[in-house]
Amino acid sequence: EDMPSADKTAEILNPVLSPFRMHIRNCLEATCFLDKVRYISRAIEDLNKDISKLIGNDFQAACDDIISMLILALCNISEDMFVSLYVNLRLLMDVLPSFLSGSLWDYNLVSLCASYDFLFTMRFCEHVGKLDSEHIRCSKERVFLDRTFIKT
Repeated sequence: EDMPSADKTAEILNPVLSPFRMHIRNCLEATCFLDKVRYISRAIEDLNKDISKLIGNDFQAACDDIISMLILALCNISEDMFVSLYVNLRLLMDVLPSFLSGSLWDYNLVSLCASYDFLFTMRFCEHVGKLDSEHIRCSKERVFLDRTFIKT
């Protein structure tokens, strides 16, 4: 059978992701740490229920606590990026368990490594992007100065 189209996938996932996004938005807007924990706990609990309805009763949620703490640590990234990262981690751990042959501890490690790798890569790319734009600006100024010097 063919893979579902992007529209079909979005249609299937929207009822799952919409409430999750709402809880995450509330978490990002909350100023109190306990409110953040409450919204995150609710988001994870509801997401687990919804995903288990989608993929069957044998669904097992792995390492919710560690992901909860990870979420709290990642509140400074954009909502879309955050939701995408979180959902990808859930899929890696719960929907694709054959990816690893080990225990839930392995899943915890993979999720942490993936998250920090993602954040490092994102931050590094932003940094390089800033350096690159600075380098390009300096190069243009240098070329302008060189041309001016040659003309005189």
